[in-house]
Amino acid sequence: LKAFGRDPATLLDIKFARITYTEAIEDLRKAGFFIEWGSDLNSEHEAVLTSYYGPCWVTHWPLFLKFFNMARNTGNPTLVNSADLLLPFSGESVGGASRLTNHDEIVDRLKSSDMYKRLIALGGSDEDFEWYISAHKDKVIPGHSGCGIGVNRVAAYLLGQKDIRNATIFIINRE
Repeated sequence: LKAFGRDPATLLDIKFARITYTEAIEDLRKAGFFIEWGSDLNSEHEAVLTSYYGPCWVTHWPLFLKFFNMARNTGNPTLVNSADLLLPFSGESVGGASRLTNHDEIVDRLKSSDMYKRLIALGGSDEDFEWYISAHKDKVIPGHSGCGIGVNRVAAYLLGQKDIRNATIFIINRE
């Protein structure tokens, strides 16, 4: 951290705000964006939100914007139990969610998802998801969650770098 001019002490008390997707849309509208509820957030939106909140979690996303295997929110089934971590300069850096566990619901959600339709249009098939579907067939899967971490994005934030390339390790194969 010191090699990048970052004082490690500044990282000890980082506060992570938490806002819902709906609150994010309202904030962006107040900032002058013409954005509809149900639109995905782009890097410009993320930059505005992090300028307001600093690092922040955006929770309770619309079902149709997220991956097919995310569990619905029991209080509002049009939403999923998911959260994206937005970091200054890095944008969306971590995404996580509760996962579906019921085989039939997983198959239904997959087959009705835009992602699946794009896959089929590009020549994909059901076999591309067979490993995941079969892992849930005829089994009782306990409730669980998962996440993806953009390591370079998190590193850029921690190192205080506005350019992600400064936080990316490249390995050059000279063969």
